[in-house]
Amino acid sequence: MENCIKFKEDKKYLFILSVAIFAHTFLFSILSCFSSLFNIKMDEGFLTLSIALLSLLPYFLIYGTRSIGNEIKTDRIKFSIKEIVIIFAVIIVLNQLASILIYELEPLLNFIGLTGLDDPSMEMSNTAGDFIYSIIGAPVIEEIAYRGVIMRKLEKYGAYFAIATSSLLFGLMHMNLSQSFVTFFMGFVLGYSAYKYSLKFSIIIHMLNNLSVELTSYVSKSNEWLSNFLDYFIFISSFTIFLFILVKNRKEIFLKVKKLFVQLKESRVEIKSGKRVNHSLLFFTRIGVIIVLIFDIIAIVI
Repeated sequence: MENCIKFKEDKKYLFILSVAIFAHTFLFSILSCFSSLFNIKMDEGFLTLSIALLSLLPYFLIYGTRSIGNEIKTDRIKFSIKEIVIIFAVIIVLNQLASILIYELEPLLNFIGLTGLDDPSMEMSNTAGDFIYSIIGAPVIEEIAYRGVIMRKLEKYGAYFAIATSSLLFGLMHMNLSQSFVTFFMGFVLGYSAYKYSLKFSIIIHMLNNLSVELTSYVSKSNEWLSNFLDYFIFISSFTIFLFILVKNRKEIFLKVKKLFVQLKESRVEIKSGKRVNHSLLFFTRIGVIIVLIFDIIAIVI
């Protein structure tokens, strides 16, 4: 009886979260369509920033400004410049490896009518509004939505499940095959950053990532040689740091990865009519989540 009650509570809890995710996604889409339909005259970056801010309303209405505000202000562990450099280096390496992988998969993607080479995230911002949205607006808004709300609300089912799920939704949200693939892996690092340190920490890392893309895109437009030099310098420096951390903490990392797969597969289950129900199945079968996933996947494919 107790397990049955717990199952119903979890089902209701995840339903409310799925409604919030659905409302956030479609409010952004509807407002974007509205601005295009009525041809609103405004710097595109500032317009996107305004729409993105308004799309956060469902989260604040459902969970309250105080709880989300406290999440932003709370530090779980104090961080320093050293942690920022290490995590940023990991982000750079994972982005590069993901880009290489999607490039190698291009022939297979072409065979099924898709491409992974069209990546708008690598383009330089054309206006002041675009630049501000890229390095400030998007990191703050996306971190509040995906790490500050979605990941935090799923943490009761396990940190690994929360990080993996929020990363998947974060990746699909970009609605571009190449960008979704890269940001999916990036989401793991941002999720880890928010979970271990704070939401402020993941926002800083996200800002640095977007700033580095803007700067390298700008340099590539004006000086190709300097752009190539910076790309190689940043990657080699980041890879050196990444390799050092990987070797130094290899046992701990292996155990955490093993625990991730165990938790996603077996842990955090409830009993319903004598059957074991996984929380990941329970979450991804909520109607709001299903609609968002279908919408994002269709947008990526077309």
